[in-house]
Order: sequence, then structure tokens, then C-alpha cells
Amino acid sequence: PIERELHDKDARWYLTRLLPYRSVEDRIEGIVITFVDISERKRAEDALQASEQRLAEELAIMRRLHESITRLLVCQDLDTALSEVLDATLEITGAAMGIIQLFDPVDQRLHVVAQHGFEQSSLDHLRSADSATGSTYHRAMQHRQRVIVEDVETDPDYAPHRAAAAAAGYRAIQSTPLLSRAGELLGVLSTYYSEPRRPSERDLRSLDLYARQAADFIERIRGEETLRQA
Repeated sequence: PIERELHDKDARWYLTRLLPYRSVEDRIEGIVITFVDISERKRAEDALQASEQRLAEELAIMRRLHESITRLLVCQDLDTALSEVLDATLEITGAAMGIIQLFDPVDQRLHVVAQHGFEQSSLDHLRSADSATGSTYHRAMQHRQRVIVEDVETDPDYAPHRAAAAAAGYRAIQSTPLLSRAGELLGVLSTYYSEPRRPSERDLRSLDLYARQAADFIERIRGEETLRQA
């Protein structure tokens, strides 16, 4: 017998069997073709494969997070630590660029302390006082919640920054606030993507893990600094 798996235009799968039809004299006089619907089995196999892929991705995220935490435990320099967090976040989420900004309660502004992928002209725009209005990081700072712009070309609030986005080479952004355990704003973690997109749920879970990691480290360093001053 010969067996083949086929699917039709309606995405249904069939197992096709071809068997010789023999006469009483054992001569082959034709072929018997049977079709068995195996669509449910194929869907179950695809679901299992997708589940295994998701598990592998989650394990990779947790492994990378564990490595970062191990390095942060012995790190005493805030800028180096936040650069480590940012690099790990970009690797896991597949973002092209990223920044971490810390909130200064004195001037009520965000200041870039770690960045990846930006040219100096783009950083100058980010540091400009006029650059905040309509930006994702400013909205995240104001509302204390994540802001996602799937395409800067279609988001009306982002209109003042489209020229800067084109010069820097990004089309989509997300900004996640860094909050203390008490809910106070510490800063903002932003990732930038070269094409229009919305981060997947897996990416957003990863961002939350690294945002929590960054916020805890900022609190620890600031707490130690306060103790030294006291």
C-alpha cells in the first residue's frame, strides 16, 4: 500500500491509501483508493508543536532573566546595570532600539541613562524639553501605564515626532513605566521597532519581567545611597 497526507482548499487533511485490486487469479486489475479525514489529528499535532515552541521561548526568557539577575546581584553601578537590563530586553523582544529614562522628581522630567541603537541627533531630540509632548514615554510617565504605538505614521498624538522617528529609523514603540513597590514612578523603559507592529503577549510579559527587575535595582541603589548619606 501507498499512503500520502493531503489537504484541500478548506484546510482539511486526508490520509490517502492506494491498494492494488487483485482478481481471484491474483492479477492486478485496478487500484482501490480510500480517503480518511485526519484533520483533527493534524490540528492536535500543530497545537502540540506550537505549545512546545512557546515553552522553549519561555524557558529562554527565564534563562536570560536568571543570567541578568545573577550579574545584577554583584553590580554596584546603576548605568551599567540598566544597560544590562536594556540589552537583555532588546534581545528577548527583538526590538531594534531602546532607552531607559529615570524620573527626576526635582525637575519632573525623564532623563536618558541607558540607550541602544540611537545616533547622537536622536538622543538630542529625546533630551529636548519640547520632545516630551505626545511621546510614548511622556504618556507612560503621566498615566503610570504602558503605552503602545503600533505605527507612528498613523498615531495622531505622535505627529510632532514623525520626522525624528523617520531619521532614527523606527515605526513602532512601546513605553513601560518603571514603578517602585509602592507605586512611585522611577522611570520608563521604551523599545523601538523598525516596522509597524504590536508586541506579542510573550513580549509584553518579558517587558514586565525586565521592568520589574530594573525598578527593583533602582530602588536598591537609591536606598543604599540614602544610607551612605545618612
